[in-house]
Amino acid sequence: MSAPIASAGMAAPRRANRSWGKFRRNRIAMLGALIVLAFVVLALLAPWVASHDSFQTSFMTIRKAPSAAFWMGTDELGRDIFSRMVYGARASLMAGMVSVLIALAVGVPFGLAAGYFGGWTDSVISRATEALLAIPFLILAIALAAFLGPSLTNAMIAIGVSAAPKFIRLTRGQVLAVKNEDYVQSARALGASDLRIIGRHVFPNVMPPLIVQATITIATAIIAEASLSFLGQRRGRLLVIQTRRLQDGVQLRRLCAVFGAPRQQGLYARGGVDHHLGLTLVSLSRQQRAIQLGL
Repeated sequence: MSAPIASAGMAAPRRANRSWGKFRRNRIAMLGALIVLAFVVLALLAPWVASHDSFQTSFMTIRKAPSAAFWMGTDELGRDIFSRMVYGARASLMAGMVSVLIALAVGVPFGLAAGYFGGWTDSVISRATEALLAIPFLILAIALAAFLGPSLTNAMIAIGVSAAPKFIRLTRGQVLAVKNEDYVQSARALGASDLRIIGRHVFPNVMPPLIVQATITIATAIIAEASLSFLGQRRGRLLVIQTRRLQDGVQLRRLCAVFGAPRQQGLYARGGVDHHLGLTLVSLSRQQRAIQLGL
């Protein structure tokens, strides 16, 4: 009796070793894992890795080239780009992970209930899920964020709720495939309650697909969070530097269209008070010219 138990206990480590061996031999997978690990480490160690305060401005260091003091240079306000990138990665990773946790907390219980109980419960949850899936993910997130108000917490809630229908549908499908297995029927015949069957037999067997979907959704949530930041649906000190770069690009494109590239570059080449005064004058002139041109 002990031999089969021992062999069964040794099977799981062997499968894990084989999976790790296949993953380790895949160079692209290892490279991607190292890149992700590097970003995670930078995000976790941001207070110690960042060489400057990410929000400290200085007119003396405006638009500095990369150097030993500023590894990636400085922006138009003299802020260290490397420090802002590190803290931006920290904010983005936190937003992505928290959003996925919210999606799991909302989607998995509804999916378990719909798949296990069936009947009108399944019909109501499935119809509501289909209605939400009919709306594009980003459009739904923008609508929820606009309704809740601009903040990082509301942005994470909006993204999590918008991603929940995918987890509802996935969980429901896995439960439908598992609930008719012999071990579930045996537990039901022995008098186990529905809650015990779901917690001990159904949920553990639907977790692997959910883990895979969660890892994919983290990347989608990070992109959605950056999109909401770009659209102004998030406020706070945790700013993503890539968002500001995009906004600057849009402003420069319109300035070039109205004033021409050489004149615009001359304004941005000046520093200090003249730099900000020039930007203010350009902004006012741009609004007047835009009205005339119908932009």
